[in-house]
Amino acid sequence: MRKLLLLLLLTVSFLLGVEDGWNNNDDFYLTTGNLFLQATGAVIDLDDGDVTLTHSSNLLTITGGNTRVDRLEIDGANDWIDVSTDLIVNAAADIQLDPAGNDVVPGTAGADNLGTTALEWNNFYQGDDAFHYFGLDQDFSMEYDEDGND
Repeated sequence: MRKLLLLLLLTVSFLLGVEDGWNNNDDFYLTTGNLFLQATGAVIDLDDGDVTLTHSSNLLTITGGNTRVDRLEIDGANDWIDVSTDLIVNAAADIQLDPAGNDVVPGTAGADNLGTTALEWNNFYQGDDAFHYFGLDQDFSMEYDEDGND
């Protein structure tokens, strides 16, 4: 694979007529033009397989290590994830959480808050036949029953 990538880089360099190539640190530089990998399943291999980038069926898969970005924009400039001190999820419309297990849970029982004394939530909506449970052992509950039959 490494020989194929080297051949591809040298061919691109030759076809573009640029003076690119290897430096003394074994780095290849392409200062003009683009690099095209045309085959489905094309792989860019970093550090002998430590991290790979694979393209297949309109999907780029990064494996072998963590991926870090300064700010991740999703489908446009108005939907993004960023970190200042807090993790910030910004959406141009609503944010929908739909966990397969049907629960959104805190990291530790009784330790996490929803809102703060300075940033309170406004309204809370819930469906029929709903319960509110209080205490770590749920020893107090409050129920809403729309027709009194449950």
